[in-house]
Amino acid sequence: MRWGLTIALLICGCSGDNFKKVYLLENLRVLSLAASQPEVNAGSTVTITPFISDRTGEGRALSYRVIGCTDPGVTFGSDYTCDGQADRQEWVPLTAIPALTAPFYSEAAPTFSVTVPSTILSGRSTDDQFNGVAYLVFYEVVSATETVTALKRIFATSRATKNTNPVPTSILADGAVIAARPQAQVTLTVDTPAAQFEDYEISNLGQTISEKEDLLYSWYVSDGELTEERSSSTKDTKWTPANPIPAVGQTLLILVTRDRRGGESVQRLIYP
Repeated sequence: MRWGLTIALLICGCSGDNFKKVYLLENLRVLSLAASQPEVNAGSTVTITPFISDRTGEGRALSYRVIGCTDPGVTFGSDYTCDGQADRQEWVPLTAIPALTAPFYSEAAPTFSVTVPSTILSGRSTDDQFNGVAYLVFYEVVSATETVTALKRIFATSRATKNTNPVPTSILADGAVIAARPQAQVTLTVDTPAAQFEDYEISNLGQTISEKEDLLYSWYVSDGELTEERSSSTKDTKWTPANPIPAVGQTLLILVTRDRRGGESVQRLIYP
């Protein structure tokens, strides 16, 4: 199959109302691929935890497979694919996923591990070795009727201080921790310690330049409306829960935090 085509479809989403509500947990999707270490030394082994959602599937049979390879040059126009790459590796053959549990069918799936090639930095420029070379991990989820593919980049670098996953503390509604399902529109923000906005350096022609992370928040809900499916430290989103309350009597809120350098974390909260 053509991985590039599949990933392009995931990025573009669907037409019509579903395109406007990508935050609504309905169809099969991979919400996150969180690595134990988003940035590593060459030759390191990394454990990845997928987080998937399949509410309309209602616990149907799902399987997954994992393919990996060194980035063939995606940022320079190469296809999102490992096909034809010398170090293409099938890390996990098609394997069953335990049934997702009711009522939300949205949770972490089995972890898996990949090993970044020990030679991934060989022959690379000093800048590339410092800034990092990506190892691509394709995670494919298969049902009887569809296939969804997600991509994770693990960065191998000579940088002494490696990137770590961001760890936000609390999700806030109108400035307060959400203790129960909101009854009206609220403004969602994230209480993230300043230390989570990591300082780091990049190399340009052998000269290091200081940078600071900016976190990106992706929101998913089981019901209601969001004004934005993504927010940041400078941009919020507003959530209006469904009225009347859905028959399940509970609401699922998922936050995926990314640092734009490969680090990410997931929070799954259920509100009565």
